[in-house]
Amino acid sequence: MDVRKIYTCNEIDIWSARCGLLHQQISESKLTMDGKARQIYYSHGGADPRLLQRVIELADKDAICVVLEDLIESFKNGMADCLNEIENNQEWKKAFDLKEKKLFVMMKSGE
Repeated sequence: MDVRKIYTCNEIDIWSARCGLLHQQISESKLTMDGKARQIYYSHGGADPRLLQRVIELADKDAICVVLEDLIESFKNGMADCLNEIENNQEWKKAFDLKEKKLFVMMKSGE
């Protein structure tokens, strides 16, 4: 079993981490302070996440270790799944195409 897959977070934990990083540049947010989400501490670069998780537990923190590379991979997979769903639903595709023109510029490579 890949130890990087042992520790999981939920959507509230991720939203809370986003809020903390965006608004305060820390892992704590209103959701974590209110006990509605766990803080996320990140492991990366091949470090053993079990070591960080053990430190979290010894410090009696309401937190979870997440491997940064796993989070990035999950995001990429979620985006690919989302784009596939859009391609298979004409109503969603039409709405996406209208918004896409306001956000993206198409250019040929090398020009």
